Amino acid sequence: MKVIVPTLGRAGRSTSMQWLENCGRDVVVAVHKDESRAYKDAYPWAMQMVLPDTVRRHAGKLRRHIMARHKEPFFFVDDDISPRFIHVKDAKGMFVVLERHMKKVSMAAIGKQIFSNGIIPQCVPMNGDKSAIRNKFASTVYGIDPGKFTECPLDKLVVYEDVALVIHSIQHGGNIVSFSATHTNKTPPEGGCNSWRTADIVRKSLDELVRLYPAYCKKIETRYTAHGHDLGVGVRVSWSKIKEIDK
Repeated sequence: MKVIVPTLGRAGRSTSMQWLENCGRDVVVAVHKDESRAYKDAYPWAMQMVLPDTVRRHAGKLRRHIMARHKEPFFFVDDDISPRFIHVKDAKGMFVVLERHMKKVSMAAIGKQIFSNGIIPQCVPMNGDKSAIRNKFASTVYGIDPGKFTECPLDKLVVYEDVALVIHSIQHGGNIVSFSATHTNKTPPEGGCNSWRTADIVRKSLDELVRLYPAYCKKIETRYTAHGHDLGVGVRVSWSKIKEIDK
């Protein structure tokens, strides 16, 4: 399985590309034409997928486009990820574990470090992995089978597309989150979605997410930021209520 990294404005500064060079996989950066040369110069070892302007500033359409072009299962990795290896030696081992899980489900991811203390006690051995759990939130580093997501409403979500992907994965074959490795975000100050994601975009996407999945998603008041914006509202997802439609 290849690794595809959607990236914007971070040629030479991507946290993920520092460790992906030695991950033992073909790595593809998904970039817009106006940045192709800069990324080629920064990462001559990586392949490129040049994106059309129709997916610019729309995370849902961008992921939809990549999955439509690369029809075989692959790994999505955000460009600002720092992994921590727990039950595996390195990135090579991490991807081996996730690819093994992908034989059973439509999405397989490593867990986020911030969630690890609460979730790891619930994990069980699965598919040769010491610490895995079914049907939890997963984002930023995950294997995905594009063929299972053709009906996922990504075109309607400029952001929060990751939540829709996870809900859809649980409904259609389930997902597995592995704590053989965890990750944190080390986001450069410039580039990425932060360069175009406004408070209005976040608010409208949040409303659309709740409209699409009213049984699972609820808008709540919160003191935490939503995609970097102090909106006073966020989303609560009832992951335990989501049931597999097909297995």
